[in-house]
Amino acid sequence: MHHLVSISILILLSALILYPIKAEKNSFDFNLVHRDSKFSPFYNQSMTESERSRESFIRSLNRLKSSMYIDEKYIGSSDLTNDHGDYFMIIYIGKGKPKVGKDPKKWDPKEGAPIKLLGYPSMSDDLTWVRCGPCTNCRDEHQSLYDPTESSTYKSLNYLSKKCKFIKHRTSGNSNVCNYQYHSNNDNFVDTGIFYSSGVLSTEMFYLKSANGTEREFSDIVFGCDHTHQGNFKHGIPAVVGLGQGSKLSLVYQLGKEIGEKFSYCLAKKSTSELSKIRIGSDISLYNKTLENRAQITRDDSFPFYYLTLIAIRVNHKEIKIPGEQELMRVDIQSAVTTFPPTIYKQFLDTFKEEAGNIKTYKDPLYGTCFLQSKCSRGIPKLEFHFKPKIGSTAILSLHPKHFLIDFGDAKCLTIVPKEVPRVSKEGFVFVLGSKAQLDVQMIFDPPSHVLKFAPYECASFSV
Repeated sequence: MHHLVSISILILLSALILYPIKAEKNSFDFNLVHRDSKFSPFYNQSMTESERSRESFIRSLNRLKSSMYIDEKYIGSSDLTNDHGDYFMIIYIGKGKPKVGKDPKKWDPKEGAPIKLLGYPSMSDDLTWVRCGPCTNCRDEHQSLYDPTESSTYKSLNYLSKKCKFIKHRTSGNSNVCNYQYHSNNDNFVDTGIFYSSGVLSTEMFYLKSANGTEREFSDIVFGCDHTHQGNFKHGIPAVVGLGQGSKLSLVYQLGKEIGEKFSYCLAKKSTSELSKIRIGSDISLYNKTLENRAQITRDDSFPFYYLTLIAIRVNHKEIKIPGEQELMRVDIQSAVTTFPPTIYKQFLDTFKEEAGNIKTYKDPLYGTCFLQSKCSRGIPKLEFHFKPKIGSTAILSLHPKHFLIDFGDAKCLTIVPKEVPRVSKEGFVFVLGSKAQLDVQMIFDPPSHVLKFAPYECASFSV
């Protein structure tokens, strides 16, 4: 009898090893692809990894130089539409209609398959929008793969509907549909070449498909069906995925009712040769809990941005305290560079040069502030950003040279640059934390709790 029990246990254990019980996951993982990486359809194999990294940096600098000033009203989607967005993800929407004469219950899976689109995940936008059908003011490469007339799950929203009222700039269109104009929250928008999108506010079936094969459909997701937009969309990226906080139109908020209102990403150090990850859902936790930091997220009801309160910048052991009117730092992944207000940047650069051995820097017309590493008698200084923490925690982002320097021949150039980014609703200026400063750091955004958890992690091994 004992032998039979032992054999049964062994068989059960063998079954568990060969066919492990899979925990029910309430989150979805996606590849977050850098536009210059080998996983991108726009990959240029003739370039080296260093050249691709520089290209991303130069695009970010050119964006700063091309604007008279960078205003919070414009810094969202305008970054993306000028083809400067560095990361994109794949989304699936819609459900195709069967051919005429076919039984709707016997759809061909290929005919009913959702449309696969490339989209920019944007933490600066609260509306997800997709270019719909032919674009009257666009070149051929801007035409969309998604045609709402071919989807059986597409619905336009009525102007009098509750969801239409979430859009600030709305008008009643033909058949009383909800026409929207999305200006990246710019109340004083004028046609100055800055991005906008306009079309019909609608609902559609969205499909989340994890990299591990898990998939699920979500009906009646509100999105903008874009018919006219301004901005230069190159390479046919037809969608913006709004991940901003505070709005009921944000994809994070809409999915939150069913899978939890959190999202996380981990940007691989070699972003042009390794895959990064983004995850949306509730069962998200830090892989490196021993080095957990918790920063308090600040909300501004006028804008969907994720603000952190920057208390101080530390260069080696020297601390630069941030004045109260200039302490907000907005987190962004679509720009490689990190920006400081000019007065703070000067203090930072003076301290950095002193701590590196009183090195001399020079202003390169293309690359910004540069120096020769061979002249750094004390080595490259260590940097830290000190944020306002949640009670009982710390919130210190330690930066290594990979986070703020880029190589250009014998020189190294800072990817921290001076730029005024005015706060619209209050006095003062904000900092922007760019993607390079977040490499190999797992970031978890929890909007309902107003917390950002983060910890260093080798993002190339980020498991799905």
